[in-house]
Amino acid sequence: MVSLYKKVFGLLESRTRLLLLISAFLSLFVSLAEALGVGMVMPFVLALTDPNAIQKYEALGKVAEMFNVETQESFISVLGLAVVILFVTKNLMVLALLRWQVFFVGRSEADLAIRLLKKYHNMSLLDVMQRNSSELIRNINDEVSAFFNGFVLATLQMFTELVVILGIAVIVFTADPYAAIGMALFFLVMAGGYYYF
Repeated sequence: MVSLYKKVFGLLESRTRLLLLISAFLSLFVSLAEALGVGMVMPFVLALTDPNAIQKYEALGKVAEMFNVETQESFISVLGLAVVILFVTKNLMVLALLRWQVFFVGRSEADLAIRLLKKYHNMSLLDVMQRNSSELIRNINDEVSAFFNGFVLATLQMFTELVVILGIAVIVFTADPYAAIGMALFFLVMAGGYYYF
């Protein structure tokens, strides 16, 4: 698996590799924002359902003190506003990241196709005559696109989703370790059942 990624990085120019790392960093940042958004839902639901949530839960009490809120209704308003602002901001960040990734993949795809075309132009006439021209055209038009869309972009999306899952797992484990372990075991059994059956 590692050798595959080394080969992929060998195909990319240094500028494209740098942009790929920047994209991975931005994906990490957006993933953490997504995990934070999921983590904020539970305190908001607790505040809505339990009239004594500020007194019962120390973390909610600290948040209420931080915003200098004294009543349950104003705390719910402040927390609800914070959740809405976080979700809108997070979704705008996701939109910007997806737009940037599509632009990055399109630009990198075009750069690699141009490099491949230049390689074909620099081939000797004998080499060109021995190869099928439709294969050369397919390599430029289809294979480069399949490489970037099927591998590079898919790897970036997998990385983003993996960080979201890990962030949510940390939040759930912090809130209730026994429930987190139980959920992890349940999902492992389900994944194992799906894999083997």
